[in-house]
This record gives sequence, structure tokens and C-alpha cells, in this order.
Amino acid sequence: MAHVSATPRRSGQGLITLGICCLVAAAVLLAWALWRPQPSADRLQAAWSELAAHIEETRGDQASSALDVLEDHRMEPMPTWDSSASGLEYVGMLEVQAADVSVPVVVSDEGAASDEASDEVGERLPQWLSGSCYAGNLVVQVPESLEAATVLRSLELGDEIQLTTVEGVTFLYGVSASATTPTGGSDLVILLVDEDGTTTHALSCQLVW
Repeated sequence: MAHVSATPRRSGQGLITLGICCLVAAAVLLAWALWRPQPSADRLQAAWSELAAHIEETRGDQASSALDVLEDHRMEPMPTWDSSASGLEYVGMLEVQAADVSVPVVVSDEGAASDEASDEVGERLPQWLSGSCYAGNLVVQVPESLEAATVLRSLELGDEIQLTTVEGVTFLYGVSASATTPTGGSDLVILLVDEDGTTTHALSCQLVW
């Protein structure tokens, strides 16, 4: 009688076990992604209130426009404000006044992070990537999950976007192009990005004042 080796059977059972383990691991990762706590609306609102109060306190009774300060501060780096209360580092407030929309802009998550809570809130807010209002080469990215992204995507040529720095200086921009990629020579570029960080839309803007 011919002898049949048990090795192939054991090997097959091992592969089945490995496959089951992989499926379980994938299920655990999927569950974590779906149930991972997201920053609450209250914390996002708190970030807005905190920055708005700081801007009002900084500029006092007299609001400043870009025309008031640009000549003396041209080519200066973008000012930021690091809040010890929330752990967020702010750049300014991005606004579309015609749609009554305003959102804080924070330093990109590549910067120093204080804790998990501030990281989660920061990831949901527009982020400053590079450049400066004063140098005329500011780049900001906005998550598509943010309600403001819908408003920004709908803007047409000539529509206005306002950014008020943490020092209380307001820069007013007009949309000069709305496309999948930004145009060169823009004073402000706003990139709309998906959850993977891929740019899906770009607004190119020129300084009005």
C-alpha cells in the first residue's frame, strides 16, 4: 500500500489559519477606523471662539487692513499664535462673508502637536501649508469634510475671501481661478483635499487690499 504524507494537509491547515488571522486583523482595523472618536462640534466651536476672541483682543478698537501694514511688513513670515489652552497653533481666520462662513486656520499637523485631542481638532480645520500673506504666496488646505469646503468650491471668479491674521490684520482676496490645479503667481491658494490628503480642487486668489 502506498504511503500518503500528512505534510500537505498540515500545510493547508496552516494557510487556512493564517487567512483567518488576516481577516480578523482587517476587521479589527476597520472597526477602529469606523468607531474612532471624532472631535465634537463643541470642540470645533471652541477653537473658533478662542481665535475670534484673540483677534479682537489683539487688534483692539481699530481694525487693520493689508493696505495699512503691507508696505512696512512685506516679505515677513506668517505670524502664528500658539494657544496654551487648546494646544492649537493658529494662523488666522478664513472667511467668506457673503456666505456667513468663517473657520480658523491652524499650523499644519507636521508642526508640534500638544496632545491627541488637539491633533484631532486640528485635522478637521483648514491648515496653513506654506507662504505668508505679507509675501503674497500663502497656501492653505481645507478638508473636504468641512462644511466650509462646500462653500469654497462653489465660489466663482471675483468672489471674495477674507483672511484675518492672529495679529488682527485683514487681507481681502478675489478668486481669480477655480480649477483642479492652482495657477502660478497667486497671492493665496486654497487647496481642497480629501481624507487621503489628495487635492480635489484649487482656488487661486489675488489680493484686493
